[in-house]
Amino acid sequence: MEQETIYTINSSNKLSILSAPTNNVRFLTKGECIITIDDTGFKYKDQLIEDGGEIYRLFKEFLIQAKNN
Repeated sequence: MEQETIYTINSSNKLSILSAPTNNVRFLTKGECIITIDDTGFKYKDQLIEDGGEIYRLFKEFLIQAKNN
């Protein structure tokens, strides 16, 4: 199995690292993987996103929603 870095937002709106740093990164909220960044690119809810503007918008949206939850 490929190693990956997993980040989650805790109830205090703090970013926590759940595993050792690697080249694969996952962002979770409430245990659900929302964003994955790996060799294939940026994935939002398992959908590959290639447009830089859309990546920025989705990442920003994720951070805002995670902060408000």
